[in-house]
Amino acid sequence: MTAGKDAVVLTAAFVAGAQGMLAKPMGLVTDTVIMNLRMLESAYENGVKKCIYISSGMVYPFSKEPLTEDKGYIGDPFEKYFTGGWSRRFVEIVCRMYAEKLRAMNITVLRIDNLYGPCDKFEHAKSHVMASLIRKAVERMDPFEVWGDGKDYKDFIYVEDLAEGIVLALKKVSGFNIYNLASGRNVTINDALKIILRCADYEDAKIVYNADMPTMIPYKVLSVEKAHRELGFEARTSLEEGIQKTIDWYREHPALD
Repeated sequence: MTAGKDAVVLTAAFVAGAQGMLAKPMGLVTDTVIMNLRMLESAYENGVKKCIYISSGMVYPFSKEPLTEDKGYIGDPFEKYFTGGWSRRFVEIVCRMYAEKLRAMNITVLRIDNLYGPCDKFEHAKSHVMASLIRKAVERMDPFEVWGDGKDYKDFIYVEDLAEGIVLALKKVSGFNIYNLASGRNVTINDALKIILRCADYEDAKIVYNADMPTMIPYKVLSVEKAHRELGFEARTSLEEGIQKTIDWYREHPALD
């Protein structure tokens, strides 16, 4: 799979929403670690010179302050992200082994949070919050159920902005590096929901909040200063533009559970 390739981008991971993560927590460890270690081993054996590993903001501990890359291994990840956070920390360390200890490949770790856009996973068991809310809005769920109280803060990054960040990392850096890639714009779930309902023409939805359903970290901000300074990265897609593009795509490609 990696033979003859100049670069490899590692995006494989066990994917699940909040409910799926709680139901199968070790899937975040076993599946994610094995997939990525096998790919790194293959890239190494085939002489690939550059790799990008798509990691996650799950590696970070809880903090009300912007999280810079050097805080990725301080303490434990947020409790509900314990298994997923540690699995990604482990793969990051293996990336460093190949890059710095074996000096075999240039590897850049990109930590992202709340990725969304066309081709996302909209199945109920696998969808994250943005995809879940978009599906409910397009399908005009009545009443419209929101898990938790809608006050959790998220930084949503549109898939095309992430793709641009990956290209910048491939072009501009060598050795071992870690960067946060995020939009730099934090919003509450309720703020995002207002935009979703407006873009889906469902502003009269009857919203109900279900505090019995699982939710994740209430607040997290990834600092993007390093990526902006060293890569020239900037997320250019506004939340409203990204949501509208995603809704338009989903209407043409509805989920089939």
